[in-house]
Amino acid sequence: MVLIGDGGVYLEALGDFRLLLPPFAEEDVLQKLAELRVAPLLGALRGQPARDVQAFARMAVHLWRSHARMEPRCDVDRRQSVIVFETGRGAVAVDALVECRL
Repeated sequence: MVLIGDGGVYLEALGDFRLLLPPFAEEDVLQKLAELRVAPLLGALRGQPARDVQAFARMAVHLWRSHARMEPRCDVDRRQSVIVFETGRGAVAVDALVECRL
């Protein structure tokens, strides 16, 4: 299961998140992002560029597929942090924990 939403205290305080059950595609991620209350913050606002949600969607699918290949030996921490840059600049996971059993 993959949870997407605004991170940190906002996720906890507002409960603004959506769950994706594998298998899912980039279009599914984009649909769930659009359902978030914070979705307008991902678009262009007050002269700020829109966020690269397509890159985020691609990353979510790749992370899920990578995790599926590692199962049942590895667990991915559920609190991964991702920075989504402006459109065309991508997204990057900045905090992840993968625990594997030998």
